Amino acid sequence: MDDRYSLTHALVKDECFASGRVLDLSSNNIFFISPMQFVDFENISCLNLSRNGFAAALNGTEFLPLSNLKYLDLSYNKIDLAYDGAFSELKKLEFLDLSHNLIAEVPANLSGLSKMLETLDLSHNRIARLPDGFLRGAGNVHVLDLSYNLLIHVNRSACETAQTNYTQVLRLGGNPFHCMCDTLDFILWLRMSRDVKIPRLAKVVNCALPPQWRGKSVIDFDITQCIDDSVAFLFYFLSATVVILTTASAVTMHLFYWDASYALRYWRARLRGYRRLESGANDYDAFVAYDAADPHVSEWVLNSLRAELEERGDRLHPVCLEERDWTPGTPVLDNLSRSVGRSRKTVFVLTERYARSGAFRMAAYLAHQRLLEENEDVIVLLLLEPVLRHSRFLRLRRRLCGPSVLDWPRNPAAQRWFWQCLRNAIRVDNQAMYSKEYSRYFTSSNNLTFFIANRQDTDNPQNMESKPDLGEVTNFDKTKLKKTETQEKNPLPSKETIEQEKKASQS
Repeated sequence: MDDRYSLTHALVKDECFASGRVLDLSSNNIFFISPMQFVDFENISCLNLSRNGFAAALNGTEFLPLSNLKYLDLSYNKIDLAYDGAFSELKKLEFLDLSHNLIAEVPANLSGLSKMLETLDLSHNRIARLPDGFLRGAGNVHVLDLSYNLLIHVNRSACETAQTNYTQVLRLGGNPFHCMCDTLDFILWLRMSRDVKIPRLAKVVNCALPPQWRGKSVIDFDITQCIDDSVAFLFYFLSATVVILTTASAVTMHLFYWDASYALRYWRARLRGYRRLESGANDYDAFVAYDAADPHVSEWVLNSLRAELEERGDRLHPVCLEERDWTPGTPVLDNLSRSVGRSRKTVFVLTERYARSGAFRMAAYLAHQRLLEENEDVIVLLLLEPVLRHSRFLRLRRRLCGPSVLDWPRNPAAQRWFWQCLRNAIRVDNQAMYSKEYSRYFTSSNNLTFFIANRQDTDNPQNMESKPDLGEVTNFDKTKLKKTETQEKNPLPSKETIEQEKKASQS
């Protein structure tokens, strides 16, 4: 009797006896398990089915009558964990022994395990990989035995349980761990883990690869060889560069804010077509050509236009006016030529009467002469009245350089916009305002043809539909500005003629 007890006690573990009533069916030839086999054993607490050699894929119905089972020993069999709910009916199970079963794969979620399960023994199997969080469906597993499997590393998340804490005791001895840089996270976790206790970590948790580390403890692996010096230097260089540039930018913006702001605005203006004004070349931003004999126009120019350009706005524009800036006693043609030549732009204030006068034609000739000699388009047309309605020159100019043709608005609310457009037309080169659709047809080589067409329009304000005579191009001398056939028919008015016109208009 004592010998039989000793043999039985050797086959049944102490934990099984401690759980309560025991049913020992170990070392039999049981090849099949069904619920009918356990109908009369509802009150047992420990079932030992070890060393039977049956190969079954448990689906959860086999132990249905054993509602009070706390300990289940299925070691030394060939059980296949193909179903997640293999032990779903064992609600009070606390200890599950699945060692020595040749298990190669573990389900991704053992949701069928009891919430009261404390110990899970998976030792001496062929498990090479553990799914992340495969114990999250289980209860509060305190002891997990994974010793003597084929694990090369263990993820930290594989030890998480349903309560988002970790297994307290983890046995890993006898596994062929790889001590390489690819498993560096696993090695660092073993070193720094304080939540999980690994028995005999320094002695039985050893490296299998590489060969020079075989038999040595995993925690003794030299992690410094996994540090790439080139990558570290690259990160250091990039971080140092960012810090230096940030510091330098902050200091520069603090000390040289106005200089940087000026440089930014300067290059922005250059890209928009603005150009530096030479103080020696232009004394005025604009020469205003208008009908000085008309008191209403003269008053508007002196009180409104002059005040807007010279006294208001973010930038003041000095203008040249006939009644204020011309030298007394000097011939009109000399004053007019000097005013057009020393001004950056020539603004024509056009009315119906002034568009028909010889003074307008003379000023237009001189402005066009700058286009020929200096390749500078300086004409800005300001229409106080709807004039030159049938002029091809005006229609062509609206298409080529629309911002240089301005109409006085009828709505008083639009006058502020009108003055800003006038300032822009004076400030920006006309070449920069040419329409992109036609600018490629209007180059410096075509300026002469454009000048001839303009002259014919200004010479014949009554007949604006007449076509320009392109035959004048061959006889035109840009340096001496000889008279052409059109000029012979319509000569420039002399000084005496202009003075007589002024006296007649005043009388």
